[in-house]
Amino acid sequence: MDTARRHSPLASLGTVSLKPDLARAARATAAFLVPLVLESTVGLPVSAVFAAIAAQNVAQLDVRGAYPIRFLLLGALTLVLMGCSALGIATAGVLPLALAGTALVALGAALWRHLCPEYALGMIVSTSLLFLLGLAHPEFGQGPAVLGALLGGVIGLSIQTCLWPWRARHPLRQAVGNSWARAADVCALCLDGDRASAARLVEAENAVRQSVDQAREVLANAGRRHDPDVVAKLDRLNLLAARVATRAVSVVTAFDGCGGPELRRRLAPSLEPLFTNLTNCARSVAVAIVSRDPAHLAACEARLNRLGSLIDTTRARLHAVNAKAAAEPSLNEVWTQLAALPAEISALLTPIVDRRADTLRFPRELLDLETWQLRPLAASLNLSRRVDPLLVRYALRLACVTAAGVLIWKHFHLHHGYWLPLTMFVVLQPDYGATQARALQRTWGTLAGAVVAGLLLLIEVPLPLRILGIGAGVFVFAYHIKRRYAVSVFSVTIFVMLLLGLHETTSPALVVERVAITLGAGLATLLAAARLWPVDEHKRLREKLGRAFEASRAYVAHVVARLPRGPELDDDLIASKRAAERAAAGVFTALNTLAPDRAHADEARRAAAFAHGNQRLLRVANLLLARAGHGPDALPPECAPVVAAIDRGLELLARSCGHAESPDHAAASRLVTEIDTLPPPSADGADGLHRRLLQAANEVRTLLAAW
Repeated sequence: MDTARRHSPLASLGTVSLKPDLARAARATAAFLVPLVLESTVGLPVSAVFAAIAAQNVAQLDVRGAYPIRFLLLGALTLVLMGCSALGIATAGVLPLALAGTALVALGAALWRHLCPEYALGMIVSTSLLFLLGLAHPEFGQGPAVLGALLGGVIGLSIQTCLWPWRARHPLRQAVGNSWARAADVCALCLDGDRASAARLVEAENAVRQSVDQAREVLANAGRRHDPDVVAKLDRLNLLAARVATRAVSVVTAFDGCGGPELRRRLAPSLEPLFTNLTNCARSVAVAIVSRDPAHLAACEARLNRLGSLIDTTRARLHAVNAKAAAEPSLNEVWTQLAALPAEISALLTPIVDRRADTLRFPRELLDLETWQLRPLAASLNLSRRVDPLLVRYALRLACVTAAGVLIWKHFHLHHGYWLPLTMFVVLQPDYGATQARALQRTWGTLAGAVVAGLLLLIEVPLPLRILGIGAGVFVFAYHIKRRYAVSVFSVTIFVMLLLGLHETTSPALVVERVAITLGAGLATLLAAARLWPVDEHKRLREKLGRAFEASRAYVAHVVARLPRGPELDDDLIASKRAAERAAAGVFTALNTLAPDRAHADEARRAAAFAHGNQRLLRVANLLLARAGHGPDALPPECAPVVAAIDRGLELLARSCGHAESPDHAAASRLVTEIDTLPPPSADGADGLHRRLLQAANEVRTLLAAW
């Protein structure tokens, strides 16, 4: 029992590593405070403001992948920050040069979004902020500003890298651990029946797919010095996380097809502990993979053993409650696959976590840093020559609006006028919906933060307490930046105004100025997004919806072709499944950007209904996938018209969504009538398969009727 309860420092690192928000906030706070503390104690020959901002932005960037990728990207960001600082100070005295420099930084923002979209936003904010600070304060001098950015980059990079020698395999393990953590989120939401939970379940399923794909890329670029057997087992564990999420959702889908909510209600005393344990198992696996701690492995094994018992108990309860549903082939196959999970997980997890064979307290593996090479960097960047036209319009729009902001700032000699173009850099996004949401959140966050900061500035406090207050603001900002943007803006407003109070006299007018500039910049940005080369986002949404239906059609066709007894899964089937899930996720991403646009609210709601219908169809297809290779020798004749109706329906939906032509309502009406007159399931052994196909046809029928 003592072993199970005693956690090593490495176990703690593994646990914390699965909480990226907390780790990011701790890194950013430490990096920001180091230059301020040094300046207030021993003094610095460089600009502490440039150093603090550069250190914070380098330290808080969540870079994934092998350590050479992280080091090179962070080093490149440091060089760019130095260049932006120099550019800002060099062009501060000449307005045409300042406008040209602003346009250059705006083009660089679009380049960041093209090269590495995952990290682009943080890079855009940091580079534009240092450039604008250079424009605003040329008195700092080019040397101190550039050296300050260099010092900040070194501090941020040092904080990022200080634990790397003790966690050499951490990038590989954390990537796989993230997949299991996202799978746990799916399991936790499976039994919730309200609409909000259904929407969160879709987001959780998309998050699993994204995490699994990212982990596959990280594992594919693993260094040559990594143990191939360990990498192979991590890869299989990563794919197993996706299967756990799919099987959990398939169980619920199967119940909905057999007995609906009533059957789930009667089985709730057995289903709820089963899914709770499945959620805890997935989270335990995530922590054990990263920590390699014996206590975490022991806890995971105990939960896996209990999982097997709960699966047997729930199956027995199902037989007692509804014997017909228990005999349904698809549900039986899902139960069988679910029951095999404990053995599959244990067989892969134990060899890569168990440390009983280690002769050292810190095993040799932890000091095995992979070979430094540039090859993985190219794999992590988008080096395609084809640039999305959306980004081209975004670059031109951003250059125009920020240059106008700088012109207004310089013409009217605004004291803190750099807030105007900075707000534009932060708020303006490639699409209008995201820009509108970001503008509203920034406005409310700035208003609340300015009021609180104004009250704090009226209180005379010692310098150490003010620095601690700034650190608290940085921590909250970094913690919520990917959770609640309005909260992060509220926090950043407070700590920026407190930071200004360290170097200049403040007054209530500062609060008014901050609020007025934010409101003006937000309004100007919204007008620019709506009027300067606007993008017809609802047309892009239709195109994505059409591609999603086409991908679902191909996936269903692959699944149906594998239903007869024969080979189970193959690469083509898995690729079609991923393509369908990726296309479905793209529709939901587009919906999130269009949702704030009230001009297309009705169309967004209609598209959301189609997207959720397509998601339900994919869940039925995933349930059919459980029977791939285990069905009858040939597809029963009564299933052929059902399959044909599904295929024609998805083809009609894809053609109507993906092209500018008007939907063929007559063809849709005929197909709805045809699906309504399909024969009911027979009473023989093919009943379960026929019922599942009819369930899929009914989803297609609902989509056609709504069209």
